[in-house]
Amino acid sequence: TDSVRSAIKEAGGRNAKAVMALLDMDALRESKDQSADIKKALDAAKESDAYLFGSDEPFKNPVGPSGGNGGTDSALAAMRAAAGLPPAESK
Repeated sequence: TDSVRSAIKEAGGRNAKAVMALLDMDALRESKDQSADIKKALDAAKESDAYLFGSDEPFKNPVGPSGGNGGTDSALAAMRAAAGLPPAESK
């Protein structure tokens, strides 16, 4: 059971108890090559229930700067101009 838990952790399992419920633990206990069979069982679980595992893929919908100005400092530039200040230097 400990080897299964550590394999689940290494595979990126979010909840070992939930992942173990998907596995045929009796067959894994009686297996002659447990490490290979555990890996095969975890690969099958990843394919069928991917939500139980962390994602290796990058974010598909990254978020840009917030603030409503689309990442430009036009509001700041307008305030500086109204105050008679020179434009801010770029960082």
